[in-house]
Amino acid sequence: MEARKPEHKKGTPDKNVTITAQRAAPFYVFVAKQALTNFDTIELHALGLAMSTCVSAADLLMK
Repeated sequence: MEARKPEHKKGTPDKNVTITAQRAAPFYVFVAKQALTNFDTIELHALGLAMSTCVSAADLLMK
């Protein structure tokens, strides 16, 4: 028997924060803080132009 991963449902907390270039870093700081209330660690994910936003958000979270 193969174990199945639980499916992620919309509206449920997730430890992965996906960052886009459309929003500013403080928004993702807010989202990350909300995720940290449910998890001990979180992961910030970004691609391309969103990488600088991701670095800024991570820097603000560390302060």
